[in-house]
Amino acid sequence: MRYFRHLRLSIGEARDWFAGLSDKLSGQESEIAARILKEINERLGFLVNVGLSYLSMARNSGTSPAASRSESALHRKSARA
Repeated sequence: MRYFRHLRLSIGEARDWFAGLSDKLSGQESEIAARILKEINERLGFLVNVGLSYLSMARNSGTSPAASRSESALHRKSARA
């Protein structure tokens, strides 16, 4: 499916893509999508505003870069024990 390529976008890139999406839709499509696009744009905008624009849309929501490093260090430490 062609939409999977959009999962590789950063939050900031996704916000820009979704912000311009309604211009690419027909009148009826735009009307149908208006509420959901508004919600998506607001949520992505919030993530950008709190400094998370660098994250990928494909990132597992259960991990952050710091958590991943801590988890990796813990695994290395337990492997040595």
